[in-house]
Amino acid sequence: MEYHQLKKHILKHIQITDEEFKLYQKYFKIQQVDKRQFLLKQGEYCLFEAFVCKGCFRVFTTDEDGKEHTVYFALEDWWIVDLDSLVNKVTSKLSIQALESSEVLIIHKSDKEKLYKESPKAEQLFRKMSQKAIISFQRRIVRNLSLKAEERYLDFLDNYSNIVPRITNIQLASYLGISHELVSKFRKNAIKKK
Repeated sequence: MEYHQLKKHILKHIQITDEEFKLYQKYFKIQQVDKRQFLLKQGEYCLFEAFVCKGCFRVFTTDEDGKEHTVYFALEDWWIVDLDSLVNKVTSKLSIQALESSEVLIIHKSDKEKLYKESPKAEQLFRKMSQKAIISFQRRIVRNLSLKAEERYLDFLDNYSNIVPRITNIQLASYLGISHELVSKFRKNAIKKK
């Protein structure tokens, strides 16, 4: 089932044959991740990319005061990685933690390089996905700079309503850059309006 999800995801970006997909299956490994388990901890080296087959993850950083700042959430059909650590071979500034029992397909950096050599379409796939990820982060930065706190909250509800039931107010607040009390207030206001 997991490989079927990956193939379906790939076909959204590029066309590959069943034979070509066998290469992907060769290099991606299934990994079960328990709730609260870390795939990566801040300070470690990120040597992989992971495709989420099942579950929900939070990618976050912890500042010197111990405050957590969520960079993004990842559900089924999303990718998780600390690209800076992976590409630049530096220790990770991010942690990747499962918020529920999850399942991922992991490709290690060395295996990805082998896949690139064996399948030129793989580079095209990862280039297209990287472009979409950059666009998404750019839009998030623009929203954070231009929208007020409640507007950011409502925008998150509009765009990521499938994530909301799977995360806490504290986690959402750390993503929006506001207090969890404010998130609670916005949530109550939204319920009243309905």
